[in-house]
Amino acid sequence: MIRQVIKVPRKCLVACSGGPDSMAALDFLRRSGKVSGVLHFDHKTKQASNFVETVTKYCHLHKLKLTTKSLTKQHSKGSLEAFWSEERNNFYNSAELPVITGHTLDDAVEWWIFTALRGNPCLMPTRNKNVLRPFLTTRKIDLEQWNSKHTVLSSYDMSNDDKRFMRNFIRHEMIENCLEVNPGLYKTISKKITEREHALKSW
Repeated sequence: MIRQVIKVPRKCLVACSGGPDSMAALDFLRRSGKVSGVLHFDHKTKQASNFVETVTKYCHLHKLKLTTKSLTKQHSKGSLEAFWSEERNNFYNSAELPVITGHTLDDAVEWWIFTALRGNPCLMPTRNKNVLRPFLTTRKIDLEQWNSKHTVLSSYDMSNDDKRFMRNFIRHEMIENCLEVNPGLYKTISKKITEREHALKSW
């Protein structure tokens, strides 16, 4: 089941990488008639052309306006992952409409573990300026099942297997052990995110 922890505006843009999560989010929201356009950020990786092709084909099929931006700066220091994230967000934040991403509960759990290991466990925010993450209480497998049911094509990002990226190391090397300690970890984080949003609404 695809859940939305925050309300999606009547008019929005969808940030779409071409991966299964964002393609499912795009297809789900398109069927609700809320999508005014699609944003795609080209990281200039070896697979970049595959991602662009996937998103372009979908937008052409459903007559959606696609806006793309390519990475122009060179990574010089710090985390490559953080560098990409900053450049993407700069692109999304420049949009005039709210931008919806396909982040899932799996991402939220990985983020909580990552921040906890750094001494300050944090819930992934549902809002960052005009960027909204409504699917933070939806599991990744639910989005994948949506794609299968509705024949939504996507491209697999091979960098997701690269354990040099901390999120991948947590996903492939730590999550299973964390679930041994707390089998209800996903439910715990989902509940905390939901409670936080309810608290924000009460203000």
